[in-house]
Formats: sequence, C-alpha cells, structure tokens
Amino acid sequence: MSVLFANVLSLSILLLFISHRYFRTRSWIEPGAIFAINLLVLYPIRGLVLFLSQGAAATDYLEVYNQENLESTSWLAALGCFSFVVGYLIVIGRGKLPILNGRARRTQPEDVLVCTILFGASLVGIAYKFATKDYISYLISDTRILALTQLGNLLNLLQWPTYVGVWVLWFRKLRSPRFIALFVSVQCVIVPLQFIQGSKTYLSLLLLSVLFAYYWSRGKVPKITALASAAIIVLFVFPYVSSFRDLVNTRYQTIPDLSSLDLQEIRQLVLNTADAESNESQTLQHRLYDVSFRYSGIDQLYKLTTMVPVVMPYRFGAGYIASLTALVPRVLWPEKPIYSRGAVYGAALGTITSITPFPVGEAYWDFGVTGVFISMIVWGACLAGLVRGYALLYNKPRLSFFGGIYFLSQIYWIAGGETSMPETVSLLPQQLAVLFVLYLLLRALTRRGEIGMLAEPCRT
Repeated sequence: MSVLFANVLSLSILLLFISHRYFRTRSWIEPGAIFAINLLVLYPIRGLVLFLSQGAAATDYLEVYNQENLESTSWLAALGCFSFVVGYLIVIGRGKLPILNGRARRTQPEDVLVCTILFGASLVGIAYKFATKDYISYLISDTRILALTQLGNLLNLLQWPTYVGVWVLWFRKLRSPRFIALFVSVQCVIVPLQFIQGSKTYLSLLLLSVLFAYYWSRGKVPKITALASAAIIVLFVFPYVSSFRDLVNTRYQTIPDLSSLDLQEIRQLVLNTADAESNESQTLQHRLYDVSFRYSGIDQLYKLTTMVPVVMPYRFGAGYIASLTALVPRVLWPEKPIYSRGAVYGAALGTITSITPFPVGEAYWDFGVTGVFISMIVWGACLAGLVRGYALLYNKPRLSFFGGIYFLSQIYWIAGGETSMPETVSLLPQQLAVLFVLYLLLRALTRRGEIGMLAEPCRT
C-alpha cells in the first residue's frame, strides 16, 4: 500500500498547487500549473496505472513492476513534485501577472506588422532547413552547416509566435484585407510543413497554439474544440507520426531531397491513418494504457536510478553551464561543446532514442536523491523566473503584443513534460539576441512610416 500512498500524496500535492495557481491568477495558461499537470501525468497517474494494471500496461522496463522498485521510485517522484512546487512558489510571488490574461489589451495597428516581421524571419529559417536537408525533426542532416544551425533553428522556430499571433488577431476579430492575406499565407506555409516534420510535438502544437490563442484572446476555454483537439492528438497525431517515420526509415533511410519526397504518399498516409483509427476496435482500457505508456516518466526515473552513477556519471548541473557557452556563437567557436541529454541517455541505453529522462529523472541525473530535491527546486524557480520575465516584457507598452505572442509560443517548450530547463535557460541569450534585432527592425519600420500601410480599423 506504500506505492498507493506515495502516488496519492504526489497527486494531492500537484492538484492543490494547480488549484492554488488558478484561484490566484484566474488563468489556465500559467506555465507553472501546466508543468504541474505534466508532472501529474508522468508520475502519480503513471505510477497508479502501473500499480493497478498488474502488468497489463506496457513499459520498456518490466522490473518497474516489482513492488519494491515501484515503491522507491514513487517516493522519489513525490519528492521531486514537492520540490518543484516549493521552488516555483518562492519565486513567482503574490503579484498579478497581466500577461496571463491578454484579453485586456486592445489590438494595435502595429500588431499586424509584428506578425509580418516574425513570419518573414521564420521563412528564412525554414528555407535554411530545407536548403541543408534538415527538415525532418527526428533525423540529423549530414549537410547542415554546424556554425549556422543554431541560428537557422532559432529563426525557424519563430513560425510559432507567428502562428499564434495571427490566430490571436483572428480571435480578436481583425478582418482587414491585408491581415486576411497574411493569415492565409501563414496557414498555407506552417500547417502543411508540420506533416513532413515527423514530430508529434509540432503537429500537436498546431492545435495547442490555437487553443492558447483563443484563451488568451477570449478568456475562456473552447470546450468542444479542446476535447476534439485532445482526441485528434491521441487518435491521429501519434499513430500518424509512427507511420510517417516507418515510411521514411524504410523508403529513404535518410532525409531525402524535397523533390524526391513523395508528398502524394504522405497525403494518402494521412487519410489511411485517420481511416484506420476510426475502425480500430481496441478497448478503451488498452487505449488508456497506450496513452499512459507515452508519458512514462516514472519508468524512466526508475531506469535512471539503476544507471546513475554506475553507467552514467552525475552531471552536477552541467546542463545549466550551457547557458554560459551559449553567449558565444558557434560561428566564432566551432569547437563549442554540444549538450544533448537525449543522445547521451540513448547511448547509455544502447540505442538511438528521442525519449528523455523527463524532469525528475533529469534531476536525479544531476546528483541522485539530493539532486532531485535541489534540482527540482531550481527547476521550479527557473520556470517562475521565466514567467515573471515574460510578464515584465508584456508590461512595456511597445512590447506587449510582441512579448505576449512569444510567451504563448513558448508555453509548451517551458512547461511541457519533455522539456529541459537547463536547455531552455541556455537558449535564452540567443533568443533574446534574435528578438532584439527583430524589435529594432520593427522600430525602424515604424519610424519610417511603414506602419501606416497596415493601420486599418479593427475590432477587438
């Protein structure tokens, strides 16, 4: 029963924290609460599934079903969840965060220009990805230019604040001709692109970004749309990505030239996946087990306890040190170290995997049980600090929309269950540099009167 008690305790801590944050902010898009929901699924809920399924739920590590193993891992997860809550509450404070409720701000004429600039910059990044055959997310291109890869990735990822931004303006009922042209262009580029990325994350973000934009603009959750999005992600996105990867791995064995990629076959794959899922007779219980397996945080935590420090040495927070080296561009320092926890973890497992240790597992990797306590406090503090930083940016009148949509586009990356806080923090200097250049471009265009071309009446 100790396994049951440990997981119920974790569940209670996280549910109390989520409830507290909602009543404090009246917002469902606070990263701290979203991160806690991810922890809830990865640890106590997954732990309860393993405990109650009696071996029926899939896992990569059958030893985790051992009562003693599951008990010790569950208590370790409970410590991690508690530590995160403590660290987050210490830094987030009691003040209001207007960025969590963007509906209070009226649309400004320059908002369309912000989206236009971000879209233009993202097109450069997308073009770089295709030019260097680096456009499939789970494979590494042999022809990418290492010194420019990070810059290309940063520009490529600007498609997400662009995508969120145009949906925010759409939900604010902006319908000017120039905005409609921009909105359609963004959809035509970004939506099809995600089907050839081979990434559950990117395909899911198409739906999640719309939900974030709607909530931020209207102050309420579109319940039917949210339920439909969850169903599409579980029933279509996951199996489609698996089928797509099988196709690429068997047909091409590498990243193909775009001209040789059979787009018609991908289209048929989309239709076939949807049709297969609609006819699937698998029981609800086994579907839930399958979904649980995809959030196997407690499984990975158990595996880390058997591998650290025997197979993999303690990292002592080395991931956070990357935030210092990130200040120097790779074009100036070609030999700059590459930090990839996924690659190291996969190598230790004797395979190539995109599975990460997940938050508490990564904290354990830092310095064992002590690392779980200290690192998860640091993790909570860092996440709260990021939220406060975005809120500060949002409070600047000339930066409100710019900062607001960037914040929305980052919620998944800083609050997702597979996120890495050291990695997130290490990217900040580069992200800030790119955003600063784009902001200077926005100011220059505004001063030269370019804003007048887009300053059409709009309703909020």
